[in-house]
Amino acid sequence: MRLVQSCHDIQEALSAVTFLMDEADYESESSNYIELRRWRCFEVTAIISFLRPFTQTRGGTTLSRKLAEIAFTGNDLELFRKLEKLRNHYIAHSSEEGMNFRLDVRKTSMPRDNGEVFEIKVPFVVHDEGLLLVENEAFRLMDMLRYTGTQINEKIWNLSQENPDLLEMVKSPDYDITEGRDTPKIG
Repeated sequence: MRLVQSCHDIQEALSAVTFLMDEADYESESSNYIELRRWRCFEVTAIISFLRPFTQTRGGTTLSRKLAEIAFTGNDLELFRKLEKLRNHYIAHSSEEGMNFRLDVRKTSMPRDNGEVFEIKVPFVVHDEGLLLVENEAFRLMDMLRYTGTQINEKIWNLSQENPDLLEMVKSPDYDITEGRDTPKIG
């Protein structure tokens, strides 16, 4: 089942990195924080979805890169490890080592109705809205996703030829993920 679900995870990651590459302007130094945040959403979705098959879940299985014959070497292995670290320490879990913000307390004066002026202290937080990957890493991620998707699809193809009964299934969640939507259930 993990192998079959992994196809969707990789497709979702590939879509997200494609949207990122279509929209992000890596050359611009004047992108506003709204644009950066949108691009970061694509980037985070790509990273989470890409690593989902390889990440241990409660009571679930993981996809073995060895079993699926997914072998990253050199720069790709380095990027894969970077993505794992980003996911585990920064994106999926807000560990303190991954936090990146500045908090200032600024003093300002405010007039009262009676004309008196009083001073207040206002907390001001600035989070890092920048992208996590540089442009060439995003392109390499796209290539890694295509390679991974090909390897997974090849495994599923081979299984369907060797043992089609093993793949004949309908898997539904234990809870209704479509509640409140006009979406037909699969199966």
